[in-house]
Amino acid sequence: RLQRHPRCTFLGGRDYDALPAFAAALDAAVIPYHARTTNPCASPMRLHLQLPFGSPIVASGDCAQINEHAPDVTLVRDASALISALTELRRLNFDDGHRHARWQRAATGTWEHRAAAALALLRADRAPARTAR
Repeated sequence: RLQRHPRCTFLGGRDYDALPAFAAALDAAVIPYHARTTNPCASPMRLHLQLPFGSPIVASGDCAQINEHAPDVTLVRDASALISALTELRRLNFDDGHRHARWQRAATGTWEHRAAAALALLRADRAPARTAR
């Protein structure tokens, strides 16, 4: 059905380096995560690629890390909610008021920041337990 739609074009596989040009051209990004893949425990790379461009993002909630990005990311649970979210974004001319927040999140969500946060958690876990007096 999508392949017959006049505003939908399937381009096939693309190199990772070409993805930012596609991300910059979107009115809204739709990122479908699926619970029966590695998505529930994976890092949402597609989300981190999309954030700096500021455009609205609608995603399913089947990726644990995605929840920390609400409300900058609209989370949907089913096809009906996806249609509603996209209809509302279209009504708003694809400006949900979170563009700057997404850009800021991208500026602080670099791999360096994420690695430093992970390292801090690991160090805290290795700290000797204190006993109560």
